[in-house]
Amino acid sequence: MDPKLVLCLAASLIGGVLLAMQTGMNTQLKLWTGHTLWAAVASFVVGLVLLLITCAGMRVPLPPLSGLAQAPWWSWLGGLMGALFVSMVIIVAPRLGAATMIACVVAGQLIGTLFIDHFGLMGLPVHEFSLVKLAGAGMLLGGVVLVKAG
Repeated sequence: MDPKLVLCLAASLIGGVLLAMQTGMNTQLKLWTGHTLWAAVASFVVGLVLLLITCAGMRVPLPPLSGLAQAPWWSWLGGLMGALFVSMVIIVAPRLGAATMIACVVAGQLIGTLFIDHFGLMGLPVHEFSLVKLAGAGMLLGGVVLVKAG
């Protein structure tokens, strides 16, 4: 197997573990900040500070203003999606449990990305839909049911 592919798969798995950990961390943060939205704000502030320190340490140049102005309007909504996601996690995880919530998130991600891939939306390359992919999504949804039932 291609070493770069293995590295990408490993990074994705680690990202999933970090997402699961973030769920518990942000849920606890809500207890100490007193509100879901303040917990989300605190989470994003910590992330912003880390990114700024990393950019400064790596001497990443500031982006050109002309490039920022030319970006599609929808490309700026990633932060909005992140804020909605983090807020949802803080609210939902204590009610569903982290495992069920993450299983639902992953199933939702797969369903959404099958659509995005098939049509090559948001500048991503086209990866056509197939019955095998539909079966995979169905199995993942079945996994959500099993995780919740378990």
